[in-house]
Amino acid sequence: MTAVLKSIFQWGKMRYLVLFFITIGFFCKHDIDRSMLPYYYTFLNPKKSANTITIIFSPNTFSLSRNIEINTIVPTVSGTIQNCSASFLPAGLSLNALTCAISGTPTTLQEATTHTITASNSDSSTTANIIISVISFPN
Repeated sequence: MTAVLKSIFQWGKMRYLVLFFITIGFFCKHDIDRSMLPYYYTFLNPKKSANTITIIFSPNTFSLSRNIEINTIVPTVSGTIQNCSASFLPAGLSLNALTCAISGTPTTLQEATTHTITASNSDSSTTANIIISVISFPN
């Protein structure tokens, strides 16, 4: 129940209207079936995933030389990865399905292209974008 009290007062030449809102609440004690407590708890406290994944490639832009083996590109990962996949990578490069590391020797030229890496487990999934270009190594 809410009640509103109005009061008007004057201070110098100014008049002020003051509103007071008073709310009275009633609390009731309900008897509940204690065997249902786990269900109430789950409803009131939804499961928060303890195994959320994050994946970061830093830097996220790579200029690679054709026909020269790359140093493995290893992302920073938190959480447990059960599967990792990528949109098409340049020919000759591969993605480790459990670590999301990229390795190999690029064999074809490619202009700067954005590739999406997806890491997932039974609780969550996340993506990271990396930009890879493959250039011809100067002679």
